[in-house]
Amino acid sequence: AFANRFTEPVLLTHAGDGSDRVFVVELSGHIKVLPNAEDATATLFLDISDRVNDKGSQSGLLSAVFHPDYATNGRLYVLYSAGEFFSRLSEFRVSDDPDIASADSERIVLEVEQTGFHHNGDHVAFGPDGMLYIGQGSGGQSQDFFSGQDRTNLRGSMLRIDVDERTAGLPYGIPPDNPFVGNTNGWREEIWAYGMRQPWRFSFDRETGRLWEGDVGWGLWEEVNLIIKGGNYGWATMQGVQCSSSERHTATAGCDQVDMIAPAFAYGHSDGRGASVTGGYVYRGKQLRGLLGAYLYADFTSNRVSALRYEDEAVQSDDVIASVPMPASFGEDESGEVYIVSFSGFIYALEALPGE
Repeated sequence: AFANRFTEPVLLTHAGDGSDRVFVVELSGHIKVLPNAEDATATLFLDISDRVNDKGSQSGLLSAVFHPDYATNGRLYVLYSAGEFFSRLSEFRVSDDPDIASADSERIVLEVEQTGFHHNGDHVAFGPDGMLYIGQGSGGQSQDFFSGQDRTNLRGSMLRIDVDERTAGLPYGIPPDNPFVGNTNGWREEIWAYGMRQPWRFSFDRETGRLWEGDVGWGLWEEVNLIIKGGNYGWATMQGVQCSSSERHTATAGCDQVDMIAPAFAYGHSDGRGASVTGGYVYRGKQLRGLLGAYLYADFTSNRVSALRYEDEAVQSDDVIASVPMPASFGEDESGEVYIVSFSGFIYALEALPGE
């Protein structure tokens, strides 16, 4: 889609400010900006490589999102790996130059202690409600099996906070309609939904507002979930459509599945579709009318890009539509066109073949 080659890109996004620029997040701690044109040259928008720990297998600057009112307030939010080991959500502000953000403007909003830099999730997106949603993985090492069902910590969950308010001295607000506000069990009130292993990219459907999430599995299943308020998505009791075993690549016969929400769609590692789902977007663009309303997702290990049609609360079809090397993420521009971000350094756009 763009002539530039990026260094380990993990996300493409836009500012929603009418400029039609696109921004590419690189793992090392850089965000590049460029006009939305094939021959445009990318320039450096933000450099926080001096505080990003990108030495782990899945660590670095992992996501960025622009405030819904960015055009007037110039605020953006990034989520990155820092120290040994925690995820840091920070607010930055644009400088007097609209193509350069100030690295010195950092305001730390939230830090999540991690057990290591593996399966930390670390994706952020604003919902149609103006709240900031934050995906947190269950963590690597021995903690992988414990965080998903433990609501006393923030791991293994989808969080929801208000960046425009402050609650009880916190640098952010806890929305009063979050599902666990006021609980007496010690559960974190920032949690919107839980029971996730590794939420690798989630997005809101521009038309319906539904929240789609890709959840990376552990040897058996990859999941696509529809996230709802207070929902329990099963990990580590469940993996995909089966009960989990503590032994990789195996399931167990029975488990307590009460109140657990099954995936909207899941595929097994044994069927050749891959072993590491990359969540994407419901297509609402104008260039590819044949994909309108389909959820686009990929698999990092098989390079497959697929279109999932989900209607009447059931899967209607699931078709492989392209192959892209190492699809680390998707991205949308302001008009809703979808791009595929390859970890190899290139950004790809989908084009219909003649007759399609």
